[in-house]
Order: sequence, then C-alpha cells, then structure tokens
Amino acid sequence: MPLAALREGRREIVVWMNQPSHYQTVFFRELASRPAVQLSVFYATGLAANRRSLGWEEPAGEAFEQTLLRRPFRLVKALRKAWRHRRGVHMVNGVWSVPVFVVCSSFLVLLGARVFFHSERPNPSSGRRGPWDMVKRTWVKMLFLRAEGIFVIGRRAGDYYRDLGVPAAKVIPFMYFNRGVGGLTAGLESGRPFTVIYVGQFIARKRVGDLIEAFARLKTEKPHARLLLVGSGPLRNSYEAQTAELGLSDSIEITGPLSPQDVALAIQRSDLLVLPSAFDGWGLTVNEALQAGVPAVCSDGCGAAELLEHRPDWGIVYPSGDVSELASALRYVAGDPERLRPLPAEVEVEIGPTALTTRFLRAVFGEIGEISPDPKDALNGGRRH
Repeated sequence: MPLAALREGRREIVVWMNQPSHYQTVFFRELASRPAVQLSVFYATGLAANRRSLGWEEPAGEAFEQTLLRRPFRLVKALRKAWRHRRGVHMVNGVWSVPVFVVCSSFLVLLGARVFFHSERPNPSSGRRGPWDMVKRTWVKMLFLRAEGIFVIGRRAGDYYRDLGVPAAKVIPFMYFNRGVGGLTAGLESGRPFTVIYVGQFIARKRVGDLIEAFARLKTEKPHARLLLVGSGPLRNSYEAQTAELGLSDSIEITGPLSPQDVALAIQRSDLLVLPSAFDGWGLTVNEALQAGVPAVCSDGCGAAELLEHRPDWGIVYPSGDVSELASALRYVAGDPERLRPLPAEVEVEIGPTALTTRFLRAVFGEIGEISPDPKDALNGGRRH
C-alpha cells in the first residue's frame, strides 16, 4: 500500500479489469467517493472495438488511479504493480480471459495478499472440454482455497463456481449495476403509443428475431404499438429484412448505438424493455429499465432474471426461445402498462450504486463505519465474518 494511504489510515482497494466499462466505472467512482478508500484500477487492454461500436467510451479524468498495462513487458509491469500494492485488497476481474491476471493473482495469493475475484458465469454454449478444462478446474480449486472469495454475478454464477469446487462460504452474491436517471416520465405522456425497447448487440445469442416475431403478434391487438431496437452488429440487415417481411417497417425502428447517457433516456421514454437473450451473464439494461421506472421482460437465460423473479411486480421472466410466451408477456404489459411499474426510489435502495457498493465493502471489511456514507445496508447481505 502506498505510504500516503498508510499515513492517512485509508483502506486500499486494487481492481484488475480486463477492459474499461461504463457501468464498472460507476462502481469505481462510488468506491473512490468513500473517504477512507484508496482505489487503484489496472486495465489489461483498452476498450474493445465491439464495445466502442455500442457507444462506450473510455473513462478519463477520474478521481482514482487508473493504469493501462501496455505492451511490451505487460507481465513485468503487472507484477511490479502487484508487488507495490501487495498490502491492499485486490479484486480480479476477467481472470479467464487475461493470462497476465492468472499469473498476478497467483503471485498475490502466494504472497498472502487479500485477493477476491469477480466473475459471471461463462456462456454454457461456448464451454470447452478437454485437457485445458481440467487444468482450469484444478487451478480454480487450488487458487480459491487460498483466495478470500469470489463476487459472483448472479445466482447461476454462484452455482457454477460451487460446482468447480469453490467453498460455498467464499461465494459472495453480487451483480452488475449502474446509476439510475430517475423515471416515470413514460406514463406522463398522454397519447403516445405503447413503446417496447431493446438495447444491445445484434448477434444470434441475443435472439432479437424472437422479439420482432413476438411484437408482430402484439400488433394484432395493439396496432399503434412501436418497437425500438438500439444497437449494432452483423444481424442488423437480417432484422431489417424480417421487419419488412412482416410488414412492420413503419412500426419498428432500428437505430445505431447510443451513448450510455442516451440509452438511459431512450429507456426512460419507453413503456417496456425486453432482453430476449439465449444467454447473458447478467443483462444490465434490465437494471437500467427498473431504475427508470420501466418494467422489464427478459428470458430465463439472463442473470438479471433473478431480479424479476424476486420482484414479479417489476417484470416478467419467460423461457428463452419461447416466442409464444414472449408475445403473451408483451400483451400482458401492453394491456395495462400500470400493472408493472417499478418505483425508481424503491429500486435504487435495492440495486443502486450506494447500496451495492456498501454491500461490497461490508463483504470485504466487515463493519465499515466511516467507509459508508449510509450506515444502512439495504440488501442485508454480503457481510463476511
């Protein structure tokens, strides 16, 4: 830990990230805002092209240390950072995709440093089998016996890591989250057609074609309904062709990516967000919709489905790939949009940055006192003894 942090009595947190993301930056800003926290973030790479195509931008001018571990000698640079910050608490993200982080986390564990991991469940359809899978499983079991624990993104990720041999006491439930923009404007616009929105990549795994087909069925009952598809990807032309074939070109708007701020506003102006993915480790747009006072429908292939399972008054979960069930969910919400109306203030207490960052700090440090601006942990979870 840097001497300045030691003198000031701060608790140092070091985050190892595969690449920047706007919602993780929200988490880091909240951490850095706590007066007793000294935060450093090390990125393995800059922002990937597919993320830039979605309107993401790299964070700049933040109130915490952030360093890109550039080539050449990336491993040497990373190991030097690990040694310099060995007295801090480390959270490692992207450990399977960044070999340098595998080496650094092993090095830190051998040094006796406090190391946590942060991971979602891998896509089951892309899982490998064979010698590498055996090595990975063995390494996980050995490493996590020495590590402090793993912050798992959703219940399914917790099941996955327990199956790999991670002790249940070291599996800490967590989720991705963002800062809300408020909401309830959608219901105030009289005369506006019922509007459904999807935000994300235009790729096969997202199953946007299912949404287009389900929306076509909704149109038979709600002829003025509209669908907005926001994003980018190789299947855009396919979606345009499907829309034209169904005669819905005037009702379905397919637009390019928006900045995270504009995404939040587009969701806020809609009546329903849909995430139809075959698989999503989480699905942050569900959080963003709920924080804006907009209900969500998502498939059971998404980690965020557990939010709606926990609070069925916030939205609906349907079986992935079942277009009929998706169409039924659309009809249910369109029949009376006020049936499902999450209250932003209530949602914020459960999944907002303040509540979840406090949960993270209590999991890492126990009773955190001055680290938390709000002594009330709304989730009553994540505390370790």
